[in-house]
Amino acid sequence: DLYDWWKRQLTKTKYHHRYFYIMSLACYAVKCGISEEELRTDAYSFLEYLNLKSPTNPFTEDDIESALECYNESYRTFPREDIEKITGIEIPKNKRNGRKQYKHLQGARAIRDINNPNWRDGNGRKSVQDVVFAFLEQNPNAKAKDFCKQTGMHRATFFKYKKIWNQTLRFLDN
Repeated sequence: DLYDWWKRQLTKTKYHHRYFYIMSLACYAVKCGISEEELRTDAYSFLEYLNLKSPTNPFTEDDIESALECYNESYRTFPREDIEKITGIEIPKNKRNGRKQYKHLQGARAIRDINNPNWRDGNGRKSVQDVVFAFLEQNPNAKAKDFCKQTGMHRATFFKYKKIWNQTLRFLDN
């Protein structure tokens, strides 16, 4: 989202900030895990628009190549404030009302818990115990190989729940 947002800021680019706009695009590509191929495609697609900023002083492919040298892990932490200064494009801060992230998240989690106290209910992976037990009730002498063929589950799942199933049967017999 950040990378795509930055691409949309192209229209705010001024003549003296063209190089830094592409450089910042490369920084955001690193931060967002965008491939170098996609970055190059995007950067070169902006060339014509950037040339319109000053037809007498064109923005060249060499300028783009130079700016794309910032596609490097060391630029992953390039500060937002610095990008704002060199590009002349305002980048809004995260709105936390002056709170640190930890405090902000405490409040967000408290509101979540007030609005939906059972927010964890129904989330997560469902147990396959019932599926395995149903299989074993129909096929009490089945082998792991048969179980895997019929259910597509892993043999470790079969052994895990067969052990519990056997213990349950022994408990019921006593």
